Amino acid sequence: MADGTESKNDESKGQTASDGGNAGHRTAVTAALIGAGGTIVAAAIGVATVLLGPQSGGGGVTSPSAQGPSASGSPISSVAPSAIPKDQTAQYQGTRILTGSGLDLDHTPPDPSWEDLLYEKRPGRGIMVGPALVSASWSTPKAPSRAQCEEALKTGLPAGHVFGHAAPGTAFCMWTNVDNVAFVRIAQQAGEEGVPVDIIVWGKQPT
Repeated sequence: MADGTESKNDESKGQTASDGGNAGHRTAVTAALIGAGGTIVAAAIGVATVLLGPQSGGGGVTSPSAQGPSASGSPISSVAPSAIPKDQTAQYQGTRILTGSGLDLDHTPPDPSWEDLLYEKRPGRGIMVGPALVSASWSTPKAPSRAQCEEALKTGLPAGHVFGHAAPGTAFCMWTNVDNVAFVRIAQQAGEEGVPVDIIVWGKQPT
């Protein structure tokens, strides 16, 4: 009787050991599958990051267009204030947009009117001084005083000079339609709406 019991106990222990071995094998297989799955997911995320680029804060993909417009198409809203030091003797100083409607420099602030300056996109045109007005190129980086502009205008360019599609930084002095003195500097390259220009206008000297 004892021999039969011992035999059954031995069989039970063998079955338990077999079950434990099978369970351990299943656990190892499951862990291996989970690890492999995690590796595949990580690799997929890495590929997506390389192809699509980093995600923005809103969850969208950053595109080249989000980097801002090119210099050639700068919107007028991006025009920065004039970097020219403030001239306390001027009747007006600031940055305006010169368009096909022109600018009246004798109005404060200068307003759209073909009185003194005009901008045309046509080839060979660009920035044009009023037909009867004298101008003078200014090549010094520092803005001139009124007296310096007047001196330059004594040997200035012929009336109605066309500066064309000049580069930013191009500057000149000019007489206005009512004999005020003005300094104009192209602030930025022309955009869709016109050319941003820095302007200083000095009123007539007291007599």
